[in-house]
Amino acid sequence: GTGNMGRTLGGLWAAGGHDVFFGSRQPQAAEEAALLARAHATALVSSGSNRQAAEFGDVLLYCIRGVDPAEVIGDYGVLDGKTFIDLNNRAIPPHFQFEMSAVSLAEDLQRQVPAAKVVKAFNMLAQEIFEIDRDALHANNVSVLVATDHADARTAVEVLVRDLGLNPINAGPLRNARLLESAADLVRYLISGAGLGPLATLSVPRLTGANPVRFGGRRPSELHGEEGRRIVSVGERVNVESAGYVEAPIDTLWSIVSNFGDIHHWHPDVVASELESGTGTDPGSVRKLRLRNGMTIREKLLAISPMDHYYKYSVVDSPLPIQDHESLVRFTPVDDNQTQVTWTAGFSVTQGDSTALANGVKAGVLDLGIEGLRTAATSPRRRE
Repeated sequence: GTGNMGRTLGGLWAAGGHDVFFGSRQPQAAEEAALLARAHATALVSSGSNRQAAEFGDVLLYCIRGVDPAEVIGDYGVLDGKTFIDLNNRAIPPHFQFEMSAVSLAEDLQRQVPAAKVVKAFNMLAQEIFEIDRDALHANNVSVLVATDHADARTAVEVLVRDLGLNPINAGPLRNARLLESAADLVRYLISGAGLGPLATLSVPRLTGANPVRFGGRRPSELHGEEGRRIVSVGERVNVESAGYVEAPIDTLWSIVSNFGDIHHWHPDVVASELESGTGTDPGSVRKLRLRNGMTIREKLLAISPMDHYYKYSVVDSPLPIQDHESLVRFTPVDDNQTQVTWTAGFSVTQGDSTALANGVKAGVLDLGIEGLRTAATSPRRRE
């Protein structure tokens, strides 16, 4: 689609270095959107039919509300295995009398294209917000909630979200698209019904807790166990994130982390690292780590991009009660001498206190790792 959202998001991603293909049922509309994008693009921009767009893209942005994809692209097979972003909301009813829906538009879409990887995202932001400079969006912590049943599709969309200067929030499985679509109804009421205008939006900050507490703290409730801690269900998914700025050029930081086997040179908690397989620069490489507390962990490199400055890995063997782990470490230049580092980790908890485990991973792996990069980037010699 080449309406407000398709035209704008496609243009932004083209400006950010992604190849973009605009598809439309009207070829002239697709080419008009492509012309606008080419004025700012740093990558290939093409236009044509919706079918051609579906064949071209690894990630598809579906901007056509309430229309079966079969009517737009024909054979569903072209969507097999592709990430399929649904940003649509239902029509605004008279007097903003919204009703809760038992099934979301995104769930309907997944039912129609079962072999695609549907992701609900971008449905809570008006087009005008995307005209704002990415640094201003980042400074205001503007959030994009992301719901999907597919971990790899979530990772792909989160990368696209960050490329726009926005903050991706893991909103859980696709069934939670019902919550996202209801939240979008609230946002649209605030925009028009309450008169706040199209620049009204939501952010999801994570505040630092009070210490000491003034009013006794939270008492046990239905969300907590006897000790006021959250009860974990086996297999519950936990996601943590750490982000920070390092006063160093992005090329300097990438030279430090570019080999998967060299983490002991810069992470303060890793005293030894050896490659068990691979070169450390190719997906599939496996490293064995020994931590300061004597713990041994094995990790596998899933993806790495020297061009886009990120790598993704999983924990394949650990004494911690986790499974289905996946982490992404991404570097984004702020200017010639400053780089933002974002480190995310997601995993399922098999036993114990999920809150304590999540806090431990964030502090002991992510936060400490970013601090180690600050030290390594400014040290004349890296730790051997």
